[in-house]
Amino acid sequence: MGFGKSSIVSNIVCAQQNSVWHQLKKHGLAYHMCRYDVISSSKPDIFIKNLVGTIVKQIPDLGNSILSDDRALDFLYGVRCREDPVSCLEFSLLNPLKNAWKERSYIIIIDAIDECQTTDGHSLQDLLYERLQCFPDNVKFFITSRNIEQITNKFKTLETVFLDNHTLENHEDVRSYIDKTQNLVIKKLQN
Repeated sequence: MGFGKSSIVSNIVCAQQNSVWHQLKKHGLAYHMCRYDVISSSKPDIFIKNLVGTIVKQIPDLGNSILSDDRALDFLYGVRCREDPVSCLEFSLLNPLKNAWKERSYIIIIDAIDECQTTDGHSLQDLLYERLQCFPDNVKFFITSRNIEQITNKFKTLETVFLDNHTLENHEDVRSYIDKTQNLVIKKLQN
């Protein structure tokens, strides 16, 4: 906690056209934030349904192919997606992505995957661990997590960047933040 992972994701998701993060934002398909205190953020069926909803809005042709598939709709609008998220992902998302839509690359951003673990056996973390390699090559993932061995072992096939809290840059960032916020607190106390 406190390394700025969510800040990095925020910079990507909210990037203006003149931002260095805008190149990543242009390819962003969807953003999902895991929160340990919001159980629904860990549920794979919610993630799948939100991702499909985003596709329907952003890529209408692909969305229409999903919405015209009776099997996909059976998973998406019934309880089957919650009961069998692996098949739900396969029929409602992976199969349509395989057929076409390769002219562009997409990025799915997931913030704090370490907080997407549940005890009931169906978690977004587990689903991605099982099916990440099934996504087509033009779909990439940008996933943040604390440096937890269980997570790094699960996702060891992904390219990893570790942020070290003891680097000079991090100390300078903290010092700059304290300087800026200290002035805000002083001004607020004076008013």
